[in-house]
Amino acid sequence: AKEEGSESGPMLRFVNAVAADIAKQYPQMMIHTLAYTYTEAAPKYVQPATNVLVQLCSMGCYFDVPLDHPANARFRDNLLQWSKVTKNLFVWDYVANFSDSVVPYPNLQVLGANVRLFAENNVIGLFAQGDTFSMCGDMVRLRTWVLSHLVWNPSRDQQKLTDEFLRGYYGAAAPSIA
Repeated sequence: AKEEGSESGPMLRFVNAVAADIAKQYPQMMIHTLAYTYTEAAPKYVQPATNVLVQLCSMGCYFDVPLDHPANARFRDNLLQWSKVTKNLFVWDYVANFSDSVVPYPNLQVLGANVRLFAENNVIGLFAQGDTFSMCGDMVRLRTWVLSHLVWNPSRDQQKLTDEFLRGYYGAAAPSIA
């Protein structure tokens, strides 16, 4: 860890060894590992094997501002570093308040900026962990719909998507909801 400047170094060396062994019998398989809490920072030297997928988690971020905001510098820097060392980068992003699901979650306005940040940094997969089964909370269905469309096409205009959803879901009441 000291040599690599991060706990991800020894973890990735272990994951690479497992991936090499598995590749002998299953060369098409990808081995998944997390860059999470103590393994968030990319290592200095070791790189993920070609059959290793790294999933960086946005744990501990300020979700009311985009993930490239200075308040989220740690995550942004980790994303930039991982995007330089692997072509198999996923992100695990949190889009719900799991400590209190009825409290509004302030990330609706930054979803587009975050998805574009991921796309611009070669992220090839996104797990947006939300709470779509909640019957309460703040605009869960809107958030899910908008995020889904942004993932399909990060260049879409988030406000236009929001307006489209509100018109389709609430009909004539949409102007009162917006």
